[in-house]
Amino acid sequence: MANYTKEKWQIDGCVVYALNNQRHPSNRFFCGVIHGEDDNGKLITTEELIANANLIVAAPAMYEALKAITAKPWSALAREKGKAVLSAIDGEGKNGNHT
Repeated sequence: MANYTKEKWQIDGCVVYALNNQRHPSNRFFCGVIHGEDDNGKLITTEELIANANLIVAAPAMYEALKAITAKPWSALAREKGKAVLSAIDGEGKNGNHT
């Protein structure tokens, strides 16, 4: 996982993306979370799509938190990173952006 995109992962509705660091930024990558159906054939809600996008955008923070937890179990740093990950998953990051 060390090769994941290090630029800030951002979110805009149901789209997760990262910009490159060029003078005129463009997408380094983007991922659209699109509508699908639940087990009963009903379209899933926009709220669920946004929650899924928040989970995706939090992936780098979750990875770093897990690294901290496994490096030094039950440390204050691990608890701090874990809380930050939960906030990111819940979409509580500044302007919906997470790193």
